[in-house]
Amino acid sequence: MIFNAASLESYNLKELCMNRTDLSSVDSQRLALGVNNMETVSLTGTKLTARQCEAICKYALGGTKLIKLYMSQNDFLKVNPKTRANLFKTRVKLVQTI
Repeated sequence: MIFNAASLESYNLKELCMNRTDLSSVDSQRLALGVNNMETVSLTGTKLTARQCEAICKYALGGTKLIKLYMSQNDFLKVNPKTRANLFKTRVKLVQTI
């Protein structure tokens, strides 16, 4: 799967759009590593679980290539409020529309 390859440091993909693809069964850690190894990722309507959203955010706090992340229509609001608040203090621009 693409997130296995994207999690490798040598992977050079900078942008990924997976909108409306069911990613709920993807391993949280592998997904988070892959997402945070790219610059722009769109995951709108991908049925991400709260655990996956939390993992993506935590990896973004610990060092990331990520600049812009689209996460509309997912369980982002179930992410720990402190983690969400800290994410807004980083360079990552989170685009969360309703």
